Amino acid sequence: VEFKEGSDPQQETFKTEEIDKGTEFMAVKPWLGVVKNSVPSNYKPQKGQSDAPEASLELEYVHGYRCEDARNNLKYTRTGNVVYHTAAVGVVLNPTNNTQKHFMEHNDDILCLAIHPELQIVATGEIGPNPLICVWDTTTMECLARISGVLKKGIMQLCFSNNGVYLAASAADDYHCVAVYDWKKCSSTIKGTGGKDKASNTTGLIATGQGSRANILHQACNPADDTI
Repeated sequence: VEFKEGSDPQQETFKTEEIDKGTEFMAVKPWLGVVKNSVPSNYKPQKGQSDAPEASLELEYVHGYRCEDARNNLKYTRTGNVVYHTAAVGVVLNPTNNTQKHFMEHNDDILCLAIHPELQIVATGEIGPNPLICVWDTTTMECLARISGVLKKGIMQLCFSNNGVYLAASAADDYHCVAVYDWKKCSSTIKGTGGKDKASNTTGLIATGQGSRANILHQACNPADDTI
């Protein structure tokens, strides 16, 4: 868009005019010529040379921790390891030998984490239009439950009940809707015809309702009566 001064001072000071633009992003790709000209003139490709290599990458170590917009998301497990999250990865850090184990079942960035009263199982919730909640074991890294379908836009807060049977979650929508699950009744797999992001698993849902329009900064169960 090009801005030009208007001729009539009584009218708008500036007007917009569409200018010519390419039909595709980065239509001129100078590196293609460099690559083509770097091939030796006597080069003859061998059979299978363009095939993908028989190798794969494995995540070894994650640097960083999500703290700018997340709270209460760094916990000790019962074995003395530290569990937290960054990007879409749940991290279990062994502080003795500085090694990590990684939980990578989420589809998008993780926003919150809660730990079970027995300090071995955690729940993590992600951002997204149909966000996923995962309940997983910090020792085996096995996903025990996948929950999706009721809360929208993102999971902002999670907490387990005092006996560890129920899991409460609050969403990032305008009314910060809250849902309570009997998480052990939720399946560890989600089946849906609309693709991974639209799949739903509401088995184990106990209750749901609107929260407050005010931001929820923390969520926990009352030790006396399990109210949230």
